[in-house]
Amino acid sequence: KIEGKSINEIEKKLRNALKKHRQELEYMTQKVSKNIKGNFEREKERLARFEERLNR
Repeated sequence: KIEGKSINEIEKKLRNALKKHRQELEYMTQKVSKNIKGNFEREKERLARFEERLNR
């Protein structure tokens, strides 16, 4: 435990935040012009790297 919170609780919150972030990113990707989509692709890559670290 870290100051009253278990690691499992923190991990669950991080996974929920990751899921919501992906949903919002997908929604925004559908709404923007093609020239801006590259920025969102980089963000998707960043999320994938974060998820890899979370799954270790």
